[in-house]
Amino acid sequence: MYTTDAKTLERLQENKERSGLPIDFYYLGGGDKNNADRGGAPQQVSLKTLEKCLATKGPVTVIPGRADLMFNAITDEQAALFPTWEKDLLLIQHSTGVLTSMGYTKKLNRDAEILANAAERAAVSAHLFSKAVYPAGQLQKGWELVLRNHFHDTLPATSIPIAHEYAWNDGIIALNQFSGVYADSVGSLSRLK
Repeated sequence: MYTTDAKTLERLQENKERSGLPIDFYYLGGGDKNNADRGGAPQQVSLKTLEKCLATKGPVTVIPGRADLMFNAITDEQAALFPTWEKDLLLIQHSTGVLTSMGYTKKLNRDAEILANAAERAAVSAHLFSKAVYPAGQLQKGWELVLRNHFHDTLPATSIPIAHEYAWNDGIIALNQFSGVYADSVGSLSRLK
């Protein structure tokens, strides 16, 4: 239990030595081990864990609250005791190097977003001015391909390698979808007299 867990107690002691504050922060429900990173509201098992923490007596006091509760409670004097980082803050347990890795996945995503914007604008213009049929289905299919790779492991680049190959395929197909819509729409507009 978190109120008596040896690793938690060790981390609290380290924090106290560094900053004078024996405090720690733990997300419950949105990505804890009982929730398997599924997002959304906490599952029953997470709520039961919290209830056990609150009921268990130990050297740690668990205070449930919003994510900003702890940070808003820290005074300016206490904040001044925290270490200052001059370099990158690496997530050593998860996501190390994601800001620079899998650049092609990120480029495909950005290119698709830009082309989708242009395709949608051109399609609306073609529909309004030349009575062309608005290609909602094609645009939706392209967006579905792009958005499924906004998943929290794919775009940030923490997925397994094969997932990125699928994302590249999706990105290229989406670019083709949007490119087709753009070309057809501009073609319709160019035939206006």
